[in-house]
Amino acid sequence: MNVNISPHTGVMLAAWAILTLPSCTTVTCIETSARDPQAVAKWEVTIEKIEPQDLCNPNGITLVPTRGERVTVISPTGSRREIAQAVPDQYHLHVGQQVFLVADRGRLWVQPLDYPLPPELRSLPASPGAISELESKLRLQLPAGWGPRALTDAMRSGGIIYSAQNVTLDIYAELRAYRRSEVTDLVAFTESREAALASILDNAKSSAVTPVTINGRPAARFEVEGVTRKTPIGVGYVGTVIQGETEIGYLVAWASVAAFPSKKDALARIADGITGL
Repeated sequence: MNVNISPHTGVMLAAWAILTLPSCTTVTCIETSARDPQAVAKWEVTIEKIEPQDLCNPNGITLVPTRGERVTVISPTGSRREIAQAVPDQYHLHVGQQVFLVADRGRLWVQPLDYPLPPELRSLPASPGAISELESKLRLQLPAGWGPRALTDAMRSGGIIYSAQNVTLDIYAELRAYRRSEVTDLVAFTESREAALASILDNAKSSAVTPVTINGRPAARFEVEGVTRKTPIGVGYVGTVIQGETEIGYLVAWASVAAFPSKKDALARIADGITGL
């Protein structure tokens, strides 16, 4: 019996737990299911490894396995998970790419951040680990010359709680907040944020993560340069992760790549304005 794959759901079938099925005797197959069939969730993760993997249908009785891929992803908190899904026709996944891991109706799949979610997907709650701008105590105090930027639904879904710009200096900043209880290793978490940022750029160059102290708080910092994809522009970023009592603040500040060498110190100092830690 062949596998029946629909454009949105079947192509994106994935396994929460990978199982070897005895009915597939000549190949290694996996059955696809989620632990909680009622779960509806979306996680922002980064692809760490991709390997070929044949798939069986949910009953494990297919004679011709579906060509699939086993994807290892890492979350912003540093936890890893393996997902197996059929190779999608609509997009290509690659190592280092920032993606969404989506669960719905007992299925799991990985897809790019900019690929539309299937229309039949049920409403998604807020991403676990991230804190909304209404829940977070974090604020960003900036000097004269800065002004807030309105948050769009897409920015909120990406965990951004505050966005600002300095038109005169042509520099920008975005602040995200995470629950400290879900971040066990500050440097590993910072490395995952750096990898996620680099994954959305072409020709990305990343620095090593450097431990720092900001206003007496443990923090870590990195730099990334690259070319944005939707509008090809060279940009330089300074990312700072700072540990508070109950929250982790993650600030990304950026400028054009041409101005980056002269402005990166100023971009790093923006994190000094994070309050509520």
